[in-house]
Amino acid sequence: MQLTVGSGSRHGAHPAKFNSVQILRALAANLVVLTHAHAVELKYSPDGTVLPGWSSQAGPIGVDLFFIISGFVIIQAASRETWRTFLYARITRIYPIYWIVSSLVLVAWLWRPDMVNSSVTGEISIWKSYLLVPQDTGPLLAVGWTLTYEMYFYLVVAAMLVAGVRPAVVLAAWAAALIAMWPFVAPANAALVVLTDPITLFFIFGALLGLSIQARRTPRKRKPSRIGRFFVLLGDASYSTYLVHVLVISAIWRVAQVLPWQPSAVVLAGIGFLASNAAGVASYYVLERPILRWARAFGGREAHGTVGTRTSES
Repeated sequence: MQLTVGSGSRHGAHPAKFNSVQILRALAANLVVLTHAHAVELKYSPDGTVLPGWSSQAGPIGVDLFFIISGFVIIQAASRETWRTFLYARITRIYPIYWIVSSLVLVAWLWRPDMVNSSVTGEISIWKSYLLVPQDTGPLLAVGWTLTYEMYFYLVVAAMLVAGVRPAVVLAAWAAALIAMWPFVAPANAALVVLTDPITLFFIFGALLGLSIQARRTPRKRKPSRIGRFFVLLGDASYSTYLVHVLVISAIWRVAQVLPWQPSAVVLAGIGFLASNAAGVASYYVLERPILRWARAFGGREAHGTVGTRTSES
């Protein structure tokens, strides 16, 4: 059974490609890069920082923006899919590249535990990290905590598909329940924290916005300018950038510490931004896109046209 949300929900229809959404992805990813670049800079050069103090607040804004975008595109993708194909597309989109990057972190953690999540107190569960199961300490790949919320949202949308309910009603009721519980709930475990966290409201807002947009006619497609295409590419690669940027920035600063001459913080900050996005684009072309193509072929989803398209990314 499928959600019906208006024009464009016909089974097998190709989703519209919103270049503006991809540009927003690029912005969100680089807001997160900014915060982590600031954190790494404070760690290695506390007296010579160049990134402003407000950089520490950019990351949370970027995460909120990511969640809104995710809700926006996922609710539209769900309108064209059964719950099985929906979950297949989401799982093959999220897990494979996440497992690859997490495995790199695992190798470093086994070799030098002090190099990975040194600020985390408590034991990190490897199996929970790989499966994105909520845990008190967070996953091995620190940025993976947001993906735990992604999977929560995906499961709720899949349940809507199974039940065949009106998504707007469920989303509104879900939001109302979260707001009502907000002042009273003090979750006792990690799973309850995820289930009741008001940050989920950003997903819901994005999903309601997506329903509103899809209920109208598809906007006219406009070919982006050369600069626009560049930022669309950064948006396409934003998931890879999000996963690898902390590793890239940390590696740059670690290498800088052993050089015979010390690059300035300005140079290192600039290199960190450029290298994070370059590594994300490289990962997108070398790993992410081939994996998505293989998953689409393996799942027999060529006719669907939803895996790997811009609006089905999360």
